[in-house]
Amino acid sequence: MIKRLLKLGCSPDKQFSASLSPEFGEESTTALLWVLAQSDAISVDVVRILIKAPANVDYIAPKSKLTALMLAAKAQRHDVVGLLRKANANPLHRDYYEETALLFASRAGDLASVKSLIKAKSNTDDGSLHEASPIQELASCVQDMSDMLRLEQTIRTLVDSKADLLLPHIPSGSKNSLFLALENPQPVSVTKALIKVAMWAQINHPDNIYIQHLQSGTKWYFSPTMYLVSSCFTGDHRHVEELRTLLYMAQCQDRKFPEYGPAEVHQLLPEDVVGAPQHILDRNAKRLVDKELREKREQDHQTKLRFMHEEALHKGYIQDIHVNQKLKHTYRTHQVDIVNQTEKTKLQQSALERKNALVAAGQQQTQQQLKLNFQEQQAKSKIGEQKMQNVLASEAQSSKLAGQKQAQALKVAGDRSAHALKAREHKMKMEEARAKQKLRR
Repeated sequence: MIKRLLKLGCSPDKQFSASLSPEFGEESTTALLWVLAQSDAISVDVVRILIKAPANVDYIAPKSKLTALMLAAKAQRHDVVGLLRKANANPLHRDYYEETALLFASRAGDLASVKSLIKAKSNTDDGSLHEASPIQELASCVQDMSDMLRLEQTIRTLVDSKADLLLPHIPSGSKNSLFLALENPQPVSVTKALIKVAMWAQINHPDNIYIQHLQSGTKWYFSPTMYLVSSCFTGDHRHVEELRTLLYMAQCQDRKFPEYGPAEVHQLLPEDVVGAPQHILDRNAKRLVDKELREKREQDHQTKLRFMHEEALHKGYIQDIHVNQKLKHTYRTHQVDIVNQTEKTKLQQSALERKNALVAAGQQQTQQQLKLNFQEQQAKSKIGEQKMQNVLASEAQSSKLAGQKQAQALKVAGDRSAHALKAREHKMKMEEARAKQKLRR
C-alpha cells in the first residue's frame, strides 16, 4: 500500500497534524515521524520504504523538536536507528529539552543503538553542565535489569567512547554517575554494573565525592559510602547496607569532612570526621594550637583579674567601714526628711480639701440663685403670654361682629336688588301684553 501511494505521487514528506508526545499535543509532522511515534511498533519494512522514497530523515517537529532518530532510539528500535544512520540522519540534533538520540538510547539501555550512535560520532558527554550526559542518564534512569550483560556492555561502550564518569550533574546537586546510580529505583544492579565495568578504577579518586554546600559557606565532602548514611541521600534506604557492602568490596574508602567557610573559620573538625585530606588536617591542627593559646591567655587574664580584685578588697576594707557609717547617717537623715515631707503633704492636702469645700458651697449657692431667677423669668413670661392671648381673643371677636354686620347689609342690599328686578320684569310683561292687545284691534 505504501509503495502504491508513493508511485501514485504521494510525497513522503507531506506534513499533517499529529501528536508525537503527549506533552506538546498536535504539531506538524511527517509520515516517518508518525510511524516511529506509535506505541504499537509498525514494521521496519514500512520505515525502510519511507526512507528510500526518500523521506527527509532530519525533519524536526516544530514544538517538541523531535527527529526520527530520537523517536527510534526512544522506542529501542536499533534496527531503525541503523537504517536512519545509513541514510545519514544527523545524531547531533537536540529536542525541546536539549536531549539527543544518544541520551534516549542510553536511558533505555539499548546497547545496539548506543554503539551505532557512537560510531556516528555522537558526543558521549553531549550534555552541558545543566543537562545529563548519556552515562548519567543510564545510571539515573535505567530500570530494565533483566539483561545485566547488555547493561554492562552499554556502560563499557560509553566508557570506551571517553564518557566521563566523574562529570558533575548540576541539576542533581553536582552528583556524578556513581552517586546517581545509588539513587536509581533499582540501585544495586546498576551500581554493581557501573563499578564492575569502569568505576572500580576511580572509586577513591579525589573527585569521586559529593559536596554539600551550606548557607554559611561551609562545604561538606562525602565519599559514596558516607553519602549513603548522610541526610543528603534521597534514594531508597532499604538498599543502603547492601550498597555499602558493594562499595566496600570495591575498596571504597570512607571520606567525610568539612571545609569551613568564613563564618566558621575557627571551628574544629568534629569527632566523626574520616578520610580528611592532609591540608584539612593541618589547618585543623593550627586551629587547635590557636585555641589552646587563646584559652591560656584567657586563663592568665582571669588569674590577673582575680588577684587585682583580692588586692582591692584588702585595701578597701577600712574604707568600706567609713562608707557604711556614712551610708547609715545618710539613711537616717533621709528617713527624717521623709517623715517631714509626709506631714507637710498631709497639711497641704487638708488645706486643699477645705478650699475645695468652700468652692463647692459657693458653686451650689450660685446654682440655686440662677434657678430662682430662671423660675421668676418663666412666671413673668407666662403672664405676658396670657395678656397677649386675651388681646388677640378680643380683636378676633370684634372682627367676627364686623363681618356679621357686613354680611347682613350685603344680604339686605341683595334682597332689594332682587325685588326691583322682579318689579321691572313684571312691568315689561304688562307692556308687552298691552302691545299685543293693540295689535289685535
